[in-house]
Amino acid sequence: MYKALNIRNTKMRLACFGLFVLTLCSADAISQKLPPTEGNIPPPGTGTKRTPPKLPTRPPKPATSMLIIKTDPKEATIEIDGQPASKTAPGEVSKELIANKPYTIKVAAGPDYQTKEQQITLKAGQPKILEVGLTYKYGIVDMGPVIPGAKIYMDDHLLSSDMYKMDEASKQIVINKIPEGEHKIKYYHPDYVILENKYMITPGSHFTWTFLPERALVELRVKTNVGAAIYIDNEPKGTATGDGILKLSEIRIGDHEIKLTKDGFQDYKVTRRFEFGKLVELDHPLEPLATATEFQDDFDIANTSRWTMPPSGWSIKSGRLHIADSPIIGFPTDLRYFDFEMHFLLRLTNAGGAAWALHIKDPNNYYLFYLSGPEGLFPNRFITYIVIDNKFDPNAPVSSVPVPMELKAGGDYTIEITASKNIIEQAITPAATGERIRFGFFEDPKHLFPYGNIGFRTVSREQFSIDELFVVPKGQ
Repeated sequence: MYKALNIRNTKMRLACFGLFVLTLCSADAISQKLPPTEGNIPPPGTGTKRTPPKLPTRPPKPATSMLIIKTDPKEATIEIDGQPASKTAPGEVSKELIANKPYTIKVAAGPDYQTKEQQITLKAGQPKILEVGLTYKYGIVDMGPVIPGAKIYMDDHLLSSDMYKMDEASKQIVINKIPEGEHKIKYYHPDYVILENKYMITPGSHFTWTFLPERALVELRVKTNVGAAIYIDNEPKGTATGDGILKLSEIRIGDHEIKLTKDGFQDYKVTRRFEFGKLVELDHPLEPLATATEFQDDFDIANTSRWTMPPSGWSIKSGRLHIADSPIIGFPTDLRYFDFEMHFLLRLTNAGGAAWALHIKDPNNYYLFYLSGPEGLFPNRFITYIVIDNKFDPNAPVSSVPVPMELKAGGDYTIEITASKNIIEQAITPAATGERIRFGFFEDPKHLFPYGNIGFRTVSREQFSIDELFVVPKGQ
């Protein structure tokens, strides 16, 4: 039994050994077909010696640091090594850069600012803030408060509104883009004192000019004829009092025309400069107007050049001046009388009557006398009107008296007139009777027209003619 057990154990060991040998053979065959790998490298001392491959390695990450660039003005552009940098906030760029490497930073803001360029190198782990303020190429003047209506001048040239900005709340204005150099800034308002300042402008300079405008009024003292009217720039300012003096204290600074006028005197004009704090005095007696010498016309020669004639209704023929349907006044050219005597021969072409004017100040202002015939507006009346601004109401005369005779168409009459100061007297002599009759007396208490020309016109349907006209200043 023991022997049999041993034989059995021996067979089992042989079988195991055969299986081990078969396994080794199979493994060797497989190893000859496959490339060597880490898993099939033969153990030391067996087969061919193989070197394991080297795996690739990553380089170490470079050190960095954060760069923050802030600009003034905020709209400036930023380049880093020639590449535009995107802003992370208005006027600011934040960017992580490699440390210990030089970078070129360029900041620009258009043609009105000087471009800046600089190099920087960051240190590892140390953030850097770079503040770049660009220099404005021009200067700035901030001034005010400015009153509406004021004008701003630079170097005596008026600045247009697009050359400065105004803050409506503070009334301050800002003049920018002032070139380099010395410049004079002037503040002008017609009602205030002129203000001036000079500034030496350098690139980026900024001046503030604060002022309180002072109202500029100048006093004027005029000495002239009593009753003379004073005008400043054609605006009436008053009349000289009993001592011939008028004082005005609210004249604006600047150049102004002063005019003095009075009826019967030559107008006087002068331009004076009004400066703040300086009294302006004017002492000028007016000169009396020159009185014309005698004037006469018998109309034997049709010389119309001596007359300022209306466009229609007047004609000279047969040795007489004929007037019909002429509501526009005509008169001798350039005559002026204060006190005078006048007479003329009147012929009534129809029974409407006749009309003449005295002391004609101008074509629109005069005394008008209407001899109304039996076919006139007011039969056989002698009526006086005052024409002002070429207007009068025929139904509202200042005087109306009856004609002390019968007026007839075709009748001839001699009219005599005497003017002395504010009184005008008239007389009529019919050729048929030769009797001189005083029929008109007029006194103007206001003395509206103390001097002037003589002339003729119609009021209604009058047709008449004039001959042997004669006018002479009194005393000659």
